[in-house]
Amino acid sequence: MASPIPTKVVYLAWLILTLSSSVSAWTVPLRGWKVASSTAAGFKNASALSSPDFDTRSMYTLNSTKGTLMSTLLQNQIYNETHLFYSTNLQTVDTAQFRMPWFYRHEFAVENASTGDHYYTLKTNGISSKADIWLNGRKIADKTIQTGAYVGLEYDVSDKLRLGGKKEVLVVKVYPTDYDRDLAVGFVDWNPYVLLWISFLTLKTYVVHFPTRSIFLLFYVVNTLFVALLQTTVLESGETSNSIAQDQCASRNFS
Repeated sequence: MASPIPTKVVYLAWLILTLSSSVSAWTVPLRGWKVASSTAAGFKNASALSSPDFDTRSMYTLNSTKGTLMSTLLQNQIYNETHLFYSTNLQTVDTAQFRMPWFYRHEFAVENASTGDHYYTLKTNGISSKADIWLNGRKIADKTIQTGAYVGLEYDVSDKLRLGGKKEVLVVKVYPTDYDRDLAVGFVDWNPYVLLWISFLTLKTYVVHFPTRSIFLLFYVVNTLFVALLQTTVLESGETSNSIAQDQCASRNFS
């Protein structure tokens, strides 16, 4: 019969690692965006938009973590909210501007230095209906991945951050929703095509604490496990040999 020691040792190894290591995480909402149409002059190239020195003065400002494109235009006084929603004035809005992609750009900084026990993720809590995403000029996802009805995905961006307080640039190219083809959700049936939504994106930082003593404890446990398995194998081999010998002796006729 196999000894139960190996199972206990495996459990002990798991317990040591669990108790001696820890993971902490914190989230930073990305508030404040610069917004521009992809058809506007100077805003067609995501690489240029990703430059830390890009001039954003001609872009619209969205002072929030989230918002529709219409809310952005209202914040920048392109439309007057009181007038827009009076009577049938909404019919005068040029809906062609909502049928093309728009760029959302955000700048932020991460003070932490790059260390082996840190990693960072970017979470999209909802973009409708699809988007391309770049961080510091490097594409994180395209519209075939970041797609769906306000789907929230989380991307590992540890190797794409500059860190150390340097300027980080996030660019999101949001595509208009085609309710005949896209998996999307509208808010009102009387105004279905003028909603481009970018819900708040968050940067998560994970710190994994794995003290050096855990490595020595793990080595000890693994060594103990190996010895226990070796002893079990030897014992089982010996028992099997003895059993064969006894069977052979019993089958012989000594008369």
